Amino acid sequence: MSQTPQSTKQAPLISCIIALYNGEAFIREAIDSIIAQSYPNIEILVINDGSTDSGPDIAKTYSEVRIINQENQGEAAARNRGIAEARGDMIAFLDHDDYWHKDKLQTQVDALLADSSLGYVLCRVNLIHEAGAEDLQWATEKEKTEKHGAFYPSAILGNKSTFDTIGPFNEKAKVFTDVDWFARANDLGIKNQICPERLLYRRFHSDNLTRHAQSFKENIFGALFESVKRKKEQAKASQL
Repeated sequence: MSQTPQSTKQAPLISCIIALYNGEAFIREAIDSIIAQSYPNIEILVINDGSTDSGPDIAKTYSEVRIINQENQGEAAARNRGIAEARGDMIAFLDHDDYWHKDKLQTQVDALLADSSLGYVLCRVNLIHEAGAEDLQWATEKEKTEKHGAFYPSAILGNKSTFDTIGPFNEKAKVFTDVDWFARANDLGIKNQICPERLLYRRFHSDNLTRHAQSFKENIFGALFESVKRKKEQAKASQL
């Protein structure tokens, strides 16, 4: 990894953002998976969102990590803070309890550089159901058992300009804050691509907020409502 991160034509700087809240059990594996990336030009930002456990102390043991502390405001606010602090031309997120295959960034940056019309690239995902965790109520049986492509923040690599265009994550939502972001990206016609490789390991455990079906449904319906509202406003404006 570059000791003095800077962008070059061949190797754009990628800002890897971890939103950390009470993730002491998982943060080391997440950081290690970033450091192990085959893509060389990265920076690692850990946004400590008011953690009360030893997660931030673990992150501090890594010289490669830049830690930014804030009061607890939720994962959307932490991601937004990371974007604001990022120095890179490209942005990638990693939830503190997920981890990456070593070729995740290299595969995705190759795809972005090969097609200038792309705003962001996703990858296929392994769902890991930890022992003792509640059932993945919102997931279909196919999603639970197959390795699939999915619209998760930890699967994204996007141009910084894409995030500027789409705007920040919705800080009002408590969980599934990414649903609204992907809906807005779609409404704006932002082109994406899903790489065929299985490059994200997404862990589900007893502390996951995102396992609750009711919260999932509420956020999906809320995002769809806002999407329909935007389209109506755009159609009305085009008639003026």
